[in-house]
Amino acid sequence: MEQILSHCPLFRGIKEEDLEGMLGCLSARKETYASRDTICLNGDRMDEVGIIVEGEVLIVRDDFEGRRAILAHIGPGDVFGETYGCLPDAELPVSVECARDCTVLFLNYHKVLTTCDASCAFHQRLIENMVVLLAEKNVRLNQKLECLEKRTTREKILAYINQEQEKQKTSRIKLPFSKKDLADYLCVDRSGMMVELRKLQTEGVLSVEKNIIAVEERQDNSAG
Repeated sequence: MEQILSHCPLFRGIKEEDLEGMLGCLSARKETYASRDTICLNGDRMDEVGIIVEGEVLIVRDDFEGRRAILAHIGPGDVFGETYGCLPDAELPVSVECARDCTVLFLNYHKVLTTCDASCAFHQRLIENMVVLLAEKNVRLNQKLECLEKRTTREKILAYINQEQEKQKTSRIKLPFSKKDLADYLCVDRSGMMVELRKLQTEGVLSVEKNIIAVEERQDNSAG
């Protein structure tokens, strides 16, 4: 577990050998969940930060008509609840669900943000990391808004693929979730999305094989 946590952005700059003592100081507790279990429910209040140790988690929002939107898909080393953990009276506007069996480490949010009686050296670094983490999450939310503000399903698909290319640093991206979940993430109808994906393949813009999408290189035929 320490190896996963050492790559968690919340623990940047903190030595792996210091993690065990630090977790005790932060009242850490570990929980395991099965696929499709709900970790946190819309309307809950949080006073903890969750860190994915193993497995994958979806951050989802359901509207009054039962339509589901996926806001984020996170895996080992990623953090959730950091925004609402510092607002003890605020209710979660989202639910946190397991995409597959997972293990989650919870940390007391108050103890993360305040120095303890022992004045542990890592606390200042932890607070700095939390500020950076909140800023990074804001950037990711803005990136999603860039996708959602597109007018057509085709434009949303292409915007998402472009972002994943930059993130994965390859023109051959691996979808982090199923195509049904991709439709929920883009807030589009799944059938309509599949039609657009087939059109993009027919036009030679991209190729799709299971959860792999490869963007085809365009040939410049204007020369000669």
